[in-house]
Amino acid sequence: MKKTPNPFLISYKLILLLIASVFLPIAILAISLYVLSNQSNLNSNTLLMAYIISGAIAITVIVVAVLIVNKQVLEPIRKITTGLHAIQNGHLADQQVIKDVGLTPEIGNLVQVFNQFSDLLKSKESQDLALKVSEERYDLALKGANDGIWDWDLEKNICFYSPRWRSILGYTEESIQNSPTEWLTRVHEDDLDGLQADINAHLEGKTAHFENEHRLLHANGNYVWVWARGLALYNDQKKAYRFAGSITDNTKRKEFESRLLHDAMHDPLTNSPNREYFLEILTSALGRSHRREDYHAAVIYLDLDRFKLINDGIGYSAGDELLIEISLRLKRTLRVMDTVARIGGDEFGILLEEINGLQDAIQITRRLHKILTEPIILEKQEIIPNASFGIVMLTRGYLNAEEILQDADTALNQAKANGRGRFEIFDKEMHIYTLAKLKTESELNQAIKKKELQVHFQPAIETKSGEIDFVEALLRWQHPEKGLMPTDEIIPIAEETGIITAIDKMVLKTACIEAKKWLDMGFPDLRVSVNISSKMLLNPDMGDIIRTVLADTELPYSNLILEITESVGVYTSGTAIQNLFELTGIGIRIFLDDYGRVASSLEQLKRLPLQAIKISQAFIKDLPVNSNDAAIIDAIISMAHILDLNVIGVGIDNLNQMKYLSKKNCDFIQGYLFAQPMDSATFMKILIEKGTNLISNLRINE
Repeated sequence: MKKTPNPFLISYKLILLLIASVFLPIAILAISLYVLSNQSNLNSNTLLMAYIISGAIAITVIVVAVLIVNKQVLEPIRKITTGLHAIQNGHLADQQVIKDVGLTPEIGNLVQVFNQFSDLLKSKESQDLALKVSEERYDLALKGANDGIWDWDLEKNICFYSPRWRSILGYTEESIQNSPTEWLTRVHEDDLDGLQADINAHLEGKTAHFENEHRLLHANGNYVWVWARGLALYNDQKKAYRFAGSITDNTKRKEFESRLLHDAMHDPLTNSPNREYFLEILTSALGRSHRREDYHAAVIYLDLDRFKLINDGIGYSAGDELLIEISLRLKRTLRVMDTVARIGGDEFGILLEEINGLQDAIQITRRLHKILTEPIILEKQEIIPNASFGIVMLTRGYLNAEEILQDADTALNQAKANGRGRFEIFDKEMHIYTLAKLKTESELNQAIKKKELQVHFQPAIETKSGEIDFVEALLRWQHPEKGLMPTDEIIPIAEETGIITAIDKMVLKTACIEAKKWLDMGFPDLRVSVNISSKMLLNPDMGDIIRTVLADTELPYSNLILEITESVGVYTSGTAIQNLFELTGIGIRIFLDDYGRVASSLEQLKRLPLQAIKISQAFIKDLPVNSNDAAIIDAIISMAHILDLNVIGVGIDNLNQMKYLSKKNCDFIQGYLFAQPMDSATFMKILIEKGTNLISNLRINE
């Protein structure tokens, strides 16, 4: 154990050293003078030199003694004194270590003690500085962090909140106390149970860390979304005593997610729920129908009639404007609890909830139909929209929403097939019909690949001469099970499936090939007529398609007749009218088929470059017995002749019909009385054997 130096001992030795350094040279000098003075034989010069040498020795001894005292005593003490002044003035960092080598033990111990004292002060200053830096860093982190920090002393039930935590909620530091209730009492009531459960689960050690998203009440009265995270510290008994973490303001992210979700579940044009969202709502309604005996709901599926003609004729912007208006009309007419969704294109789905039954659904559908047919101005044109509806009631027999929507769509398609502008209610027979229709679609696709579709020909007779004026090309399907199927059973399915264009081209080319054969056989005036679908008529490339077929088959333009129907909306389509004028300009004739089935004005009829109209068979079948039909036919023939149009009577099955139409100056007649539709070989045989005058060849018993 190191002894503590005795200050008195240090002073005593120092005094002795000083006395020795002063008196020893004096004693040496005195002795030298005494010895020299007793030497009589020394001359004065020698004696003087001896005095000088003795003095020099004495001075040297004094200087050496002073240097030793300065190095071992005075200099260390001076450094210690300087160091003490530096410490007092706050310059501890500048203080250097004092060397204790070559010093007396006492002075050396004093220097060591001073060095230790200096190191101790430096260590404490370093710790204080580190603590200060740490505190500044922590304070800076709290102020600069985007997250709000909370530190919960569970034993004292005190919770510290950082300034950022307070600012997230719109509060100042003074307005929030260090209490956990400042946090928990601001949690939205719908989120509180979940937050408490997640906190308890972590404090009980059931989760590795704490995470929870919830809403907190802001100072402005609104709620903000926050994401809270934290960790707890546990004692030896595995009991949490401290719980700290942060909250992040997630309001903007939640708003962004909400917008994304809204966009994903809503139609951007009408801002109505889309198909996916509608199915979710419908699924919830189906669940209620399973749980509640008194719950009744229905789905109305509607489709705008001939919406494509508006897009093609007026423009897509007009079509969009119409869809927006239809959506607004539906929402204004229905109740708040009902849901209107845009399923796709021009189709809308409506969920009626808490109704009394089917009768309510029918009544609402009729009201919707009335509202939707009110005129609307689009691109300075007055348009009267119309729609077809399918209705299905929610019952316990349904397992999912897709089935309900599918059946509603089936009812809608049936309404369109039955004449449009009406509604149909789904039933089992309709489902069976739909399945049969789907089967027919599949078979028709296969029929095209297997070349089961055929073209038959039926001549039309000039009434006065009895000669064949033209021959109509008619599509037939040689079905492997059902036999020969007529056009009426093929075209609607072909139009719905989109394969009508391929069928149009096939019939057109086949008819032109056969007409070229008649021409080569010596029947130059025998023309062929081909029915054109709405898809072809509204195709901007229709003229090029027709010209290409005629060029490939080498059939003159004048030998081709194209038949169109009013139902395709030709009056309002600029593309269709342009196509017709282009074709008549090169010598192709245009006939209007099935005239009278759709209401039209003379002004509309005058817009088309027509050469003839075909009276609908519905007006001819009861001639001449039905006086109303007879009156209509009289009016049609008179009107057509005024417009310089020929008239064709179709469906002539008996002589009375033929005579009546001949008497009324109907220009052409066509029907089973003269010839049924036949394949090309049979028709060719008739031409060769009987010629073109079919009336003279008839054997009719009057």
